[in-house]
Amino acid sequence: MDYPYNSNFVLTDGVFIAYGGRTGTSTQAQRNAAYQIAEAQMSEYLHALLQPTIVTGTFLWAISDPIVTDWGRLLSVKAVKAISGDPTITYDYTATDLEHYVIIRNATFGYVDISLVPVVLAGCAVPQSNLYPYQIQMVYESGLPTATVCQPNALLALTMAAQITLNEIDNLTLANEAMGDVGVQSFSTQGYSEIRTALGNTAFGNSAKSQKIAQLVNHLKSRVALRF
Repeated sequence: MDYPYNSNFVLTDGVFIAYGGRTGTSTQAQRNAAYQIAEAQMSEYLHALLQPTIVTGTFLWAISDPIVTDWGRLLSVKAVKAISGDPTITYDYTATDLEHYVIIRNATFGYVDISLVPVVLAGCAVPQSNLYPYQIQMVYESGLPTATVCQPNALLALTMAAQITLNEIDNLTLANEAMGDVGVQSFSTQGYSEIRTALGNTAFGNSAKSQKIAQLVNHLKSRVALRF
């Protein structure tokens, strides 16, 4: 999935500091980079964009299954095009078609049911031996509402994710627990040792702090199934 934004729009210096972020000697450009990376990581983890966004996707046709969009949290379907095995033969769904033959089955997970009735009626289901199109192109709007993204748990999680990256950029005054914020599972020093709980991998990394970030926003995650 291509992340469609190249700048931050949720995190600012004010939000970052308010939620415990430490800026050290970093420049504005360095902080903006950390904020944008944190927002991209959050979208990857949640499988949802952090604000309503119109995106385009191309999907192979699956005879009985719904189309599964790249991003969850669907708001609406704007346009659909059916493409046959011959790419020169296509059918664009009209506004009436979208109203009657395109149904969002599950907005959170991004499941969309698309009927081929208008394609067949228009005589665009070719070759004749195959009544199904090869691909479906879809323009849809997806994203979390602003009120959700600005809740304290989401802002704290974004701040913590940005801090991990900023610690790597400004390693003179800021530092991660371990290089690259790697998860530490066993520890030993001066005769004392411990084995910690196994850590999983997330879009934020595999450290204990990464696990906390995921925990803060896990209830917002859009889990997309491969097939029914």
